[in-house]
Amino acid sequence: MKDKWMRSFLSTCYCTVSSILEEPQKYAQAFKLSKETARSKWQSWQKTREEAMQGLLQSKNHMVLLYASVLARELKDEAMEEFFMPPHSYWLLLELVLDLGGLEELLRQCESAALRREDLEDFLVDEKARLDANLGDLTYRRRLLARMIFAQENGQDVLDSLQYQNIDEMGVLRSDYIYIVFQGRKIRLEGLSFASNTALYRVQKKAAGRARPQYDYNRPALSVDKISGSRVTVAGYLATPGPGDLYFNERLFNLKKVTLETLRDKYGTIDQKIYRLLCQNQRGRGSFLVTGSEMGIGKTTFLSALIEKIPNYWGIGILDTENELRVQEHYPEKNILAVIENPHLSIEEGFRYMLKTSRDVLVVGEITCREEMESLVRGAIRLNAGIGGTLHAAKASLAIRCCANLLKESERQSRMAEENLADSLDLIIHLARHPYESRRIVVEEIVEVRRKELHLEHLSLEELRRLEIIRRLDPKPYELRVLARYDYEQNGFVHLEPPSDTYIDKLSRYVSRRRCEKLASEWRD
Repeated sequence: MKDKWMRSFLSTCYCTVSSILEEPQKYAQAFKLSKETARSKWQSWQKTREEAMQGLLQSKNHMVLLYASVLARELKDEAMEEFFMPPHSYWLLLELVLDLGGLEELLRQCESAALRREDLEDFLVDEKARLDANLGDLTYRRRLLARMIFAQENGQDVLDSLQYQNIDEMGVLRSDYIYIVFQGRKIRLEGLSFASNTALYRVQKKAAGRARPQYDYNRPALSVDKISGSRVTVAGYLATPGPGDLYFNERLFNLKKVTLETLRDKYGTIDQKIYRLLCQNQRGRGSFLVTGSEMGIGKTTFLSALIEKIPNYWGIGILDTENELRVQEHYPEKNILAVIENPHLSIEEGFRYMLKTSRDVLVVGEITCREEMESLVRGAIRLNAGIGGTLHAAKASLAIRCCANLLKESERQSRMAEENLADSLDLIIHLARHPYESRRIVVEEIVEVRRKELHLEHLSLEELRRLEIIRRLDPKPYELRVLARYDYEQNGFVHLEPPSDTYIDKLSRYVSRRRCEKLASEWRD
């Protein structure tokens, strides 16, 4: 009952706000502005509102302050009292928890598959002093009210504030089933719901507003990037079992600029020797894959940190189905050309464009299809380019097989695909979550990919027979050399085989051979 009243109150407040903001003349009168100034500001915040609806936090904060300023003039303080009187709705409880920075703590402590109302209330009881300080501040209450007004009327309703949290994804299966993905676990927010299927449908339409063609009966399921960089996937109409089954998923790419130094010194993802190896690999135009089996394990973040180590005098080509990396924003000083797949430009066409723009390094944000894998292999073989990308793989040792399965069209082509991959790749960097420290990601293994070299001219007949037996037992045209592995029991990195001479020779084309040889000689020290 309180939730229904709250929704109605938010709608009434929005009518008050919009009656002033939607009319430049009323806006000028309310804020004592000239007509010209009011019209200019009105045009400016119209654009800001569109950006806020697409998830840009700075634009949303601007709109919330604007709504709050109108409420300060038009809404009596007493009118807010009932809104903040208990019992609170799940949505309001969640907003209070978010403002106190408690969501991540609650998710880590959550032992079930649901975050319930009682969990939120218990947290707020424990934080009563801070909560009372917030609610005792009239400005805070007005801004929180403005934020929820914007969320319900212009934003993503109950999901709006969640998109800025430290979570991997948020999703909806129906109007009363909302979940988030945190450290690989799907946790339902049990009690959080949309007011109706219509409200959920409006959120779908707004979030997917940039899709071309648009989300409708003729295109009942699609994925699209928001301006913020998040990837939204929606489905409905005839693509789902029934009219009440409206699906929404938003994968949050709150990708921050993280360097290899940060991964080494702050997070312990790598150590000094691995850091030096990766730096030399990037300077030497080495090729690599960043792998991991979980969503949200940090493959894209790690890839971005590796791109930062590519020298500025090299041209970098990015092929991506989504603008997930956004490295142009992080590294504006680099010579980066990004081509995004869209209905009018395929990955194949994007690669042909790269051929004409003198790219020294070619990167695919996430390898999911044959065309992306082929582009990387051809980039390495035809362009003599360094290549890189991310790939879902359970283990580093399975990465080549996963790539070969993407490349081959028949079993007969399997060996040829593996040979091409062995010629193209140098390192596989496998990420995993630390089993005893769930918030920590480590490089579980670094593996060097090496093509098996056969010198048959001086072999006797007996040696050739023996070689054929070995080949039948192990038909792979490549070998995987584990350079380093993380020992979870010892809680540290173990350095095994040093980088091979073949790998050193390749890097030495672009960086000092002495440095490369020193790296190899000191690997086990």
